[in-house]
Amino acid sequence: MNPPIPPRPSSNPPFRFPVARPVFRGREREYVMDCLESGWVSSAGRYLMRFEESFARRHGGGYTVCVANGTVALDLALKALGIGPGDEVIVPNLTFAGSVSPIVRLHARPVLAPCSPGIWNLDANALEGLASPRTKAILVVHLYGVPCDMEAVMNFATERKLPVIEDCAEALCAEAGGKPVGTLGTVGCFSFYGNKVLTTGEGGMCWTRDSELAGRIRLYRDHGKLQREDYFHPVAGYNGRMTNMQAALGYGQFERLDEMLAARERVHASYARSFDATPYFQKPEVPPRTRPVTWLETRVLASNLKIERNEIVTALRAESIECRPFFYPVSDLPPYAAFGKATERDRYFSSRGFNLPTYESLSEEDAVFIASRVLHHIERLGK
Repeated sequence: MNPPIPPRPSSNPPFRFPVARPVFRGREREYVMDCLESGWVSSAGRYLMRFEESFARRHGGGYTVCVANGTVALDLALKALGIGPGDEVIVPNLTFAGSVSPIVRLHARPVLAPCSPGIWNLDANALEGLASPRTKAILVVHLYGVPCDMEAVMNFATERKLPVIEDCAEALCAEAGGKPVGTLGTVGCFSFYGNKVLTTGEGGMCWTRDSELAGRIRLYRDHGKLQREDYFHPVAGYNGRMTNMQAALGYGQFERLDEMLAARERVHASYARSFDATPYFQKPEVPPRTRPVTWLETRVLASNLKIERNEIVTALRAESIECRPFFYPVSDLPPYAAFGKATERDRYFSSRGFNLPTYESLSEEDAVFIASRVLHHIERLGK
């Protein structure tokens, strides 16, 4: 396991190039001020409906539910699917801890799946050996904006009649099989944290084509309270609601979604022009008929390089360029160590991968400069 990277001292100024920076250049301010002036600032109001309806249209219809954040989206999806004590949920080992903690909070057991050989996502070929009579769901993660092999996952899940939850926190508008991620499984869960493609500050969304499942998600989201009756709670629920102000921010962002995505692709193209002709990075094996989205520029150091990923991260941070290492395998974290062990591939991607600054206002010239510093340090440290 890589040693932790020391945090940047809080007395230092912010990074010149942070890994992410939200940009608000549309009608976001106007919509948020409308909430303030009207008094509709909490978990009711017209922007919640507008945001849900816009999101549903973008994803080909279905039912959408605004929630407090992406982790709550997973909490509610699992709960609404009936996951509970003694159940098993197959989930990637290499992912953010928030993909796994909702399973544990429901007293179910995460069954940690390894990475595929050519990409950091779940290896669909491993599902057969991980499934058991206690398996009640598969939770896939489209990590770093790259869809996993949904065709193979769905073939396996359909044969065994297992629901599939898609964690799309980092992959808004990515596609698999010509469809948006989040719409291929039973329920898609999205995050609108400040570093995501679209942000509401904190916030999330559940998408499903199943009206009854959407109804259960809404029920659990609002303290288990029936919408048609005042203060009647047939189940114990959560407070997982999004505020109208957050939805106003998200709706304003959503109006510019294509513009924001195009800007990220321009940033990615700038990095690619600098990086792709070098032998320093492993080329990911993206599943066929998938279209990744650029959430953060993501690179994995080639296996033949003798330098450590953390050396690159530390060198860039010293130059006020924020560089983010890949997640640890979940099984390397104390709360989840009892649920499995990392494979060699899990550790390879975890220890060799990093993310670079990627946001709408980052210029192509800035991306070229950052790339030049990455290459400089690789060449300097490799000698």
